[in-house]
Amino acid sequence: MTSKRQLTYRKSASQELDNTPEWRRVNWARFHTMMPILDALEDQNIPEDIQNSLRNYLVISLVSTIEVYFKTVAIKNIDNFNMNISNVVQEEVRIPLFAFEEITKGDLQEEN
Repeated sequence: MTSKRQLTYRKSASQELDNTPEWRRVNWARFHTMMPILDALEDQNIPEDIQNSLRNYLVISLVSTIEVYFKTVAIKNIDNFNMNISNVVQEEVRIPLFAFEEITKGDLQEEN
């Protein structure tokens, strides 16, 4: 079932100027993964623990989609402009685990 929100977003997506394959993948994820979850979350008959799981999955899905988008665009630009990035990135980029300590289970769930 298509909601009013999905129709509104689909109309806005068709008017966007960025029609690259990368952005089309983001829109696909938005319409086929994220929007149905948002619609399901509006249903008050879903148990709270399932709603929390859906919210957590939605956050992870959104972050992952945006991460892949920017990574793909960066790689494409580096290749297209034949950029030498050795001056910027001299080794593998690492994020220490303590950077994620502020993200707790409660932060991912909606406050009551």
